[in-house]
Amino acid sequence: MRQITNLIMTITFVLMIGVPFVGLWFEPAANAEQRKLASFPELQTVRDGARPFTLKLEAFVNDRFGFRKAFLDLQAWLSFYGFGVSSSPRVIAGKDGWLFYTEDGSLSDLLGKTPPDQALTDAWVSSTKQRAAWLAERGIQYRVVIVPDKHSVYRDKLPPLLRPARKTRLDYLMAGLAAEPSVIDLRAEMTAKRSFPHDLYFRTDTHWNSLGASVAYSRIMASLDAPVAEGEFALALGPSRPRDLAVMARTESSEADIVPSQGSKATCAPGQVLPPLGLDVGAVLAMSAATCPGEQSTALIFHDSFMVSLTPFIRQGFERTVFAWTRPSDDLFVRMVEQEKPTVVIEERVERFMSFAPGTDLAGARGRYASLDSRNFTTASLAARENIYQLIRNGAVVEGDRIVSRGETWAEITGGPADGGFVGVGANQDGKILLHGWAAMVPKLKPAEYVILTRGKNVIFTAGVGTSRLDVANHYDAPAMEDTGFAFLMPKDILNSRSGDVRMFAVAGRMVHRIQPIDGALERLGDSKR
Repeated sequence: MRQITNLIMTITFVLMIGVPFVGLWFEPAANAEQRKLASFPELQTVRDGARPFTLKLEAFVNDRFGFRKAFLDLQAWLSFYGFGVSSSPRVIAGKDGWLFYTEDGSLSDLLGKTPPDQALTDAWVSSTKQRAAWLAERGIQYRVVIVPDKHSVYRDKLPPLLRPARKTRLDYLMAGLAAEPSVIDLRAEMTAKRSFPHDLYFRTDTHWNSLGASVAYSRIMASLDAPVAEGEFALALGPSRPRDLAVMARTESSEADIVPSQGSKATCAPGQVLPPLGLDVGAVLAMSAATCPGEQSTALIFHDSFMVSLTPFIRQGFERTVFAWTRPSDDLFVRMVEQEKPTVVIEERVERFMSFAPGTDLAGARGRYASLDSRNFTTASLAARENIYQLIRNGAVVEGDRIVSRGETWAEITGGPADGGFVGVGANQDGKILLHGWAAMVPKLKPAEYVILTRGKNVIFTAGVGTSRLDVANHYDAPAMEDTGFAFLMPKDILNSRSGDVRMFAVAGRMVHRIQPIDGALERLGDSKR
């Protein structure tokens, strides 16, 4: 009996020690901390000996030992529901279930530990003046929209022991920016309507909800002397899901969105936006576009994550809206304006990101764009881009054998069914469809510059041509036909936003020829909502 007892104790001891290490060899299914967990270190020969390896190994074990998530979840549950505090240093637990974000300087700013920065204020004033003046010369309206941090609107929901400062960094910034007509500080608007008819921010997220975004939309459009969407104002509950602060704090709570249904336009559709020529856009998190037929003006919007909830509202006021998720450098600002030719430019930033100084050398950026030595593209490539891109900007359509832009014939479609080349369709990749082939003005043995894709009568997408297709050159015994290849990913949401047959055309200047689908590829594409 004693031997059995000893065996059970030994097995239990081994399991207690060994089981946590099983988790080292499995990737966690979810990462509530929203950070990259430490990976297993490589063993390298270094002058410092084994210490760098052991430190990285310790971080790997700490991040991945078995039942780590269960232990952290239990600690978070006890902390939040037992003591009313957050287990995450990134989150503060306030009153009535409200959670507040602490990072990106939010907490230090809230407590008044961020000293006034005159250089930052000067940079914002200079940038705003430069950009507003340049845009005004071109007949373009400009707005800098500042979205308040949640704690600036709901200070009364902060924990009692937290004493917010009377003046914040944004107060000091606005002392310099208040005289700028282009600047919209939304704090007063959001605070005045903070409880009518519901909260404007999620209690368990850093962001405003759709109701808060609609309040901002009305204020922005009023500043532009533009009408807001008409229709009966009604509220509905959106889907309930865990929000970002709840995930960070591991509270296991979900929260529904408050969605106003005010004059929503069913005719709005996703569109295409091309990155500007000659500029690295690696710092841009995302670019997208929306088209809403029936409107007149167009907008270019630089933004952060608060635009996600604002997009369904603000796009309704413009025929075409281009969104760039980034803090724009002067070079990006100039080139996107030159490319998109908007009637309105908006820069939206949440309060905590006002700590990042904007560019203050717009004249230099304009000079680099104009200089043949620094702009990184040729005059011919710019002319070809502008020639084709106006079809996307203007919402061009196909009428019979004509492509029509702004009511005028842009080009005639000529030639036979394969005089523009061939196209095949590849596999789906993360919501996009691969299209590949070659495009040329076959009767002239000349490469195409671009291809355009249409659905029904609408021109919906364009892509460049120019990759090597030696097989095509050999087939036609024409060296000029080598640079006729193309391959691009077509977003399914753009394709599926329209109905009708899918067709593709090769374009060089104003010459347009039909591209032949391989084995009915485009017909299958049009029939499927894959």
